[in-house]
Amino acid sequence: MIEKLLYILILGSCKSLAELFPDCLYDYTSEGEDTTTLSLPGWKQLPYNTSWPKALQLCPKPWRYRTSEELDNGRITGTYNTYEGGGYVTVLGYDVETGRSVLGETFGHGWVDRQTRAVILEFAVFNVNTNLLSIATYFYEVLSTGAAYTTRTVKTLDLQSTESGTQMKTIFWSHCP
Repeated sequence: MIEKLLYILILGSCKSLAELFPDCLYDYTSEGEDTTTLSLPGWKQLPYNTSWPKALQLCPKPWRYRTSEELDNGRITGTYNTYEGGGYVTVLGYDVETGRSVLGETFGHGWVDRQTRAVILEFAVFNVNTNLLSIATYFYEVLSTGAAYTTRTVKTLDLQSTESGTQMKTIFWSHCP
């Protein structure tokens, strides 16, 4: 048994460890990314032969995969991986109550689970009184080992400054594919 276990550990893949660890999870790869078009809440599959209009009624938007082209997004680099730019998107709305409701609905149904490798929160805030525009990105990244890391960036532009044209060009190009 020890020789067999040593052999399995040397191979080092989840496929070879499946009999010992049935819940073996992988690190992110673009090839292994879940791009299932529609899922029911809780990542459940649609019943076989569900019509497209019925599927759209059954599957709320956070459970629909969106490509990087649909999101007008390029590749996104985190601390440990570079992600393709597509994924499952939820819109939090414009006020705290709506945001909490959306998060309660999605998180309550397992929208973020053990197979989630990154959660990215992006938003922009404009202050009319000061003419400042801030773009914030919060990145939550999880490795297959369960280790989680967070990073954040906040870029602020003074729209009245003579330098803001260059800054806006930099931010615009950094967000383009």
